[in-house]
Amino acid sequence: QINRFAFPRIEAPAEPMVGRFELGLFGFQIMMFVLFGLFTQYSDDASSVAAYGLYQHVHVMIFVGFGFLMTFMRKYSWGAVGFTFLFAIVAAQWGMLLLGFAHKLYAVAESKADWKRIDIDINSLIGGDFCAAAVLITLGGVIGKISHLQMLIVTILESIFFALNETLVFLALGAVDAGGAMVDHAFGAYFGLMLSFMIGNPGKGAKTAETSHKNGLFAMIGSLFLWMYWPSFNAAALPTADLQQRAIVNTVLSIGSSAAAVFALSLLLRGGKIDMEDVQNATLAGGVAMGACCSMRVDPWAALLIGYIAGLISVLGFVYGSDVMRRFGLDDTCGIHNLHGLPALFGAVASAIAAGFATEDRYRGQLNLWAAFPAMMPCNQVANGNMCDRTSAQQAGYQIAALAVSISFALLGGAITGALVRLPFFQPLMAKECFEDSVLWHIEDGDVEELTVHRPPSATAELDADQHPSVTQQLSGSLSKVLPEPEDC
Repeated sequence: QINRFAFPRIEAPAEPMVGRFELGLFGFQIMMFVLFGLFTQYSDDASSVAAYGLYQHVHVMIFVGFGFLMTFMRKYSWGAVGFTFLFAIVAAQWGMLLLGFAHKLYAVAESKADWKRIDIDINSLIGGDFCAAAVLITLGGVIGKISHLQMLIVTILESIFFALNETLVFLALGAVDAGGAMVDHAFGAYFGLMLSFMIGNPGKGAKTAETSHKNGLFAMIGSLFLWMYWPSFNAAALPTADLQQRAIVNTVLSIGSSAAAVFALSLLLRGGKIDMEDVQNATLAGGVAMGACCSMRVDPWAALLIGYIAGLISVLGFVYGSDVMRRFGLDDTCGIHNLHGLPALFGAVASAIAAGFATEDRYRGQLNLWAAFPAMMPCNQVANGNMCDRTSAQQAGYQIAALAVSISFALLGGAITGALVRLPFFQPLMAKECFEDSVLWHIEDGDVEELTVHRPPSATAELDADQHPSVTQQLSGSLSKVLPEPEDC
C-alpha cells in the first residue's frame, strides 16, 4: 500500500462539531464590545509606555513561543499553533477586564473607594498576556484531547479563577511573584492536570501524540523564543527600573544554568543520547523557578544555583514523572507538570527562603527593601493597613501561603471546569479525532510528507520490481500525480 498523504482525512462524525463553537465565539466577542464600552477607558497616565518593549517580548512568547513549542505533534501541529493563537487572544481580552474588575472590587471593599472605570494602559495589556499564559499552560496538558468548543469554555472559566487568585495573592496576601511562578505557572499547571484528569483521554490506547524529526525542529523554534524572552516576562510587571534590571539579570543567569543542567542530565539518563523533549522544555525551567524571586537580591551565584536545580528537577520529571502520573490517570500531553508545575513549586520555596533573609543591609537601605517587599513598609505609610509592617519571616510565610492558595484555586477551578466541559453538550472528542489536524483544518492534497511502500512479509531486502509489478505501477502512478511532467527539450 502507498500512503500518499501525510495527514489522512477523518470522516466527520454523525453530528459534526459545528454551530455551538462559532456561536460561542461570536457571542464572546460581542460581549467584549459591550463590556469594554461600559467599563473601560484610556488611562491618562502614559508612564506605562516605558514597558512597551517588555510587553512586546511577552507578546512574542505567548503567540510564537507557546504556539510553536506545541507543534511537536506530527498530526496536530496546525491545531497547536492555530488554537494557541485563538485562545490566547480570547484570554488576553477577557483577562484584562477580569483583572480590572477584581482589582476595582477589592479596592472598593478595602477602602470604600468609589467605583470607577477600568483604566486601560500597557500594564493592562501585560496583565492580559499573563492571563493568556496561564490558559496556554493549561492547554498544554490537554491539547489534542480536548475539542475546540470545550477549550473555549475552559478559557473563559479559567480566566475567572486566574483573576480571583491573582487578586488574592497580590492584594490580599501581599506575596512577591513578579514572574508568575505561583499565579501563572503553578496555577496553570495544576489547573491543567485536574482538567486532564476530569475529561480523561478519549484516545487512550488508540491514539498518541506522535512526533517527528521535522516537528521537533519547529518545536525547538518555540523553545528558543521562550528562552530568549523569558527575562522580559519576569521583569515586565515590575514598577521600577532597578527591580526590572535585577529580574532580568537573575533570570538570564538562572535560565542559562538550567539549560546547562538539562544537556548533562539528559545524556546521563537517556542512554548516552540527548532527548529533544528535554531540551525543548526543561531548558526553560530556570525561568519558571526564578519567577517568584527574580526581583529579590538572591545574589548571582544563587540565581545560577536555582536555575541549575530547576533544570535537574524538570528532566527528572520528564524521564520518570510522566509515566508515574499516567498510572494515576493523569495524561499530560506536553509535560506541563515537569516544565511548569515542579519548577514553580521549587521557585516558590526559593522565594520564601530569599524573603526570610531580606534585611535593610542586604538591600542597601530601607527604601530598596520596601520596593522589593511593599508589605514590609510601616503601616503609617501605606493605605492598606492589613498588608504592612511585616518581618522577613512573616513575608516568607506569606510566600508559602500564596503557593497554597494558587494550587488550591487551580485544583478547584480545574475540577469544576472539567466536570462541566465533559458533558456531551460541549462535544468531547472521539478517540479517532484525537491529535488529528484533519478533523478541523483543511489539509491540502499537495501536502505530501513521504511515499511509503509496505512490503509483504516474504519480500527480500532488495525489492525486485519484476516480481512485484503492481507495486511499481502504483508508485509510478503516484509520483506522476506529485511531480511535474518533464518539459520537452
